[in-house]
Amino acid sequence: YTFLSLVLSLFLTAYCHRFPGEFPHRNGNRREEMHKIGSLCSGVGGLDIAVESVYESKTVWFSDILEAANEVFSTHWPNATQLGDFRETEPKTVEDIDILTAGFPCQPVSISGVIQGKRKGTEDERWLFDEIIEWTSQLRLRPKKIILENVQGLLSDDDGNTFRNILRALSELGYCIRWEMVWASEAGAPHRRARVFLVASTPDSHVDRLQTVREELQLGEMRQEVEIRWGRYGEALSAWTQITGRPPPYPVLDDRTGPCPWFVEWAMGFDHGHVLDIIPNKTKALELLGNAVVWRQAKLALEIIEDSPSLGGHDVTT
Repeated sequence: YTFLSLVLSLFLTAYCHRFPGEFPHRNGNRREEMHKIGSLCSGVGGLDIAVESVYESKTVWFSDILEAANEVFSTHWPNATQLGDFRETEPKTVEDIDILTAGFPCQPVSISGVIQGKRKGTEDERWLFDEIIEWTSQLRLRPKKIILENVQGLLSDDDGNTFRNILRALSELGYCIRWEMVWASEAGAPHRRARVFLVASTPDSHVDRLQTVREELQLGEMRQEVEIRWGRYGEALSAWTQITGRPPPYPVLDDRTGPCPWFVEWAMGFDHGHVLDIIPNKTKALELLGNAVVWRQAKLALEIIEDSPSLGGHDVTT
């Protein structure tokens, strides 16, 4: 029981549900010529799902150094070109894109690194932002938008200098920048997971938006069943159950040796088997899911930035 409570607490601490469920409106009525997305540090595609849910777009190439991540991504985007490590790819050889996404590694600026005394910031070999900017600047066609995601610690690293340098680098490339920090719980997820989302746009850019349908939560018998089973965690879990359309798996493995990866996949908001049907190995799957983006959280952040830049987003212009 103690171990079960610990696992649940990791996901449910300080849960706050403030927004109704939002589902991408995908009825097939898209333009024949959609905007093209190039994805760096792609992981299992959470950020790209969000971008495709907000903009009239499709992912045409992706990059990750983990073979397991590439396997998941290529399964869900079979027509996208796999670059592998983008640093080993000549930028001028890739297909022209309208939107560049990058959920670049968070470990260099993670607050957990501060607690462990291991945060190295931009001196960490895993810090890839500078290489992303250099690589992007050499593309044949400048993307209309660059969309970035990282942990909350990005704002505080080196007394804020790291984030200021990011804004400066994007401004020097000619982008206007808006950003927002959003909790996963604000999108209905049963955990906090604060993340920073940044949208850099060229001054004359226009990227078509998809219409979205916002559905109010209707928590009936499913909610009662979840709340009876999960006790004090029931309210948070039942809300996510309604949003995702399926109830939570049991959170720990039968032998109680660790968290159940199926529960983690559910808590991150992916479809059943998005990762685990492809990567059944528990350790590899949990690594991928731990580094993944909650796509509904990213979608909410992008909508806040795009819909209310003067109110909901932080505006930084060139």
